[in-house]
Amino acid sequence: KVSAPKRVSLKQVDAFVFSRAGWIEKAKEKLAAAPPQPESCSVPDEVCRDSFERLLLETLPLAQGLLSGRPLLKIRLMKTRWGTCCPAKNTITLNKLLYEKPYRLQQYVMLHELVHFRWPNHQAGFHAEMARRMPDYKQRRKELRG
Repeated sequence: KVSAPKRVSLKQVDAFVFSRAGWIEKAKEKLAAAPPQPESCSVPDEVCRDSFERLLLETLPLAQGLLSGRPLLKIRLMKTRWGTCCPAKNTITLNKLLYEKPYRLQQYVMLHELVHFRWPNHQAGFHAEMARRMPDYKQRRKELRG
């Protein structure tokens, strides 16, 4: 599935997808080889929400200057992501399964999503910002993917 802004033509989308065909195949293989994520979480939504709200409040000082206001926090089960953000709607959505991970990894995911309010992609600026605000972010990411 591909999503693109309305201003991008179908021809441009096709060219982009074709130019990334190797990466797409590797990503599909990696997903197929990964252990399946649980499809349910026994922790009640309210418990996750309260915990993630505290996490957001505790992580906001690390993200000082990146966003104009406190984002709205949503939770849901996700199959392939720990979190997503939508700066245009000022929202962050976290995977309920993140609740079961250690706090330091939860904090990495939260900061990762907050940094996306300033840097929408994973290019050099994003990684420089993460390194400045959380010097051990690469180790935390590695643990989370572990």
